[in-house]
Amino acid sequence: MENLTYIREVAHSMKLNEMKDPVIIISASGMAEAGRIRHHLANNINDPANLILFIGYCAEHTLGAQILSHGTP
Repeated sequence: MENLTYIREVAHSMKLNEMKDPVIIISASGMAEAGRIRHHLANNINDPANLILFIGYCAEHTLGAQILSHGTP
């Protein structure tokens, strides 16, 4: 994909929150327990224009499972 950008540096990842154009953030942390995805969730989860999509299983008591059940962490 010619418009796919792999973000390796934390500083570049944090700049995604400043973007006004639509973006898709793909995370390897499927249960949202670790890494930069926690930062992206904290900055974007309350915006109704955003969609957070979990593909796969989230174990009980993980942040991903809490989000899926509409609970609060």
